[in-house]
Amino acid sequence: MTLATLVNELTFTATALVSGNTYKFRVEARNRFGFSAYSQVISILCAAEPDKPAPPTTTVVSDQVVIKWTRSVENGAPITKYNIKIRKADGTFTNELVGCDGSKQTIVSETQCTVPLATLTELPFILVFGDAVAVKITAYNIYGESLESDVGSGATIQLVPDPPINLANNLLTTLDDRIGITWEDGPSNGGSQIIDYEIWYDQGLQTNQFVILYSAVT
Repeated sequence: MTLATLVNELTFTATALVSGNTYKFRVEARNRFGFSAYSQVISILCAAEPDKPAPPTTTVVSDQVVIKWTRSVENGAPITKYNIKIRKADGTFTNELVGCDGSKQTIVSETQCTVPLATLTELPFILVFGDAVAVKITAYNIYGESLESDVGSGATIQLVPDPPINLANNLLTTLDDRIGITWEDGPSNGGSQIIDYEIWYDQGLQTNQFVILYSAVT
């Protein structure tokens, strides 16, 4: 720390300190008769608001969009939250606070969050098939907020099919030792041809607990 004498104003800046350290200060005044008693002691953390974050990335994993970013340089004080904004169809940005509430400590520590693709196709986002999922973030600590990151992206809207409809007993194949079923595709295939189907059943237990009976039914 730089030591100074002849301070005759009501302000002073101590320099060459260690970021993240807390320092105690006190002040005494002097006139021609001598020094006053000390002021009260104040403790101050040597820190500043976080650096501007790097642009986040977005990736589609199954039916979710995973948003990831690199932890900002904290500048002496831990990051307490992030403000995560996702671009809407009209070009403006807003928050999604169910899966990407940047005040949650799990999201702060993991520097990532997840939003269902279906959420981004609904209000207020209204993104459509092929739209980029673009995001920008701001970091906060007790000294304030960083500059907002540049916009980052990577993922595009990919929609899963609508659920199959009109599930029915196939009387042409159902016998005393087997059951046949038929169904129709839902109204939308999500913009991509349906590849196959997965069949679940309750094993005859009459419960709502289902297990996979067969996969890759074409």
